[in-house]
Parts: sequence; C-alpha cells; structure tokens
Amino acid sequence: MRPFIGILIAIAIAIAAFLLIGLFAWYFYWLHIFPGRPREVNTGDEVNAWLETQGAQAGATRPAGEVPVSTTVA
Repeated sequence: MRPFIGILIAIAIAIAAFLLIGLFAWYFYWLHIFPGRPREVNTGDEVNAWLETQGAQAGATRPAGEVPVSTTVA
C-alpha cells in the first residue's frame, strides 16, 4: 500500500508540473501575439472612425446607405 501512495503522489506532481508548464506556455504565447500592456476594448464608433480614415487614405468610398462595420463586444 505504501509504494502505491508514493506512485500516486508522483503522478499528481507530474500532472501539476505539466499543467503549470502549459499555463506558462499559454501565457507567453498570448504575450507574443499581443505585446505590451492590455489595451481597452475599442467601441464601434472608434473602429468606424478608424475604418473611415483608412478608406479615405486609400481613396475608397463607401456606398450610400451601407451600415458601418462594428466590432463591439456585447
């Protein structure tokens, strides 16, 4: 019985180490994609204003009556 408990403890430590390493890997993966400190979520108006400036720079015009794109998070 005593060696069985030791094996269970070793398995538990191995699983915990694996999860901890995975957590760090996941964190640094997202840090690589989004470096720096987190930014606030842009509102739809800010996104639309940015899209308007990009279209104006490219000389593009939006068809009359088209609804602007919104990326707000509910």
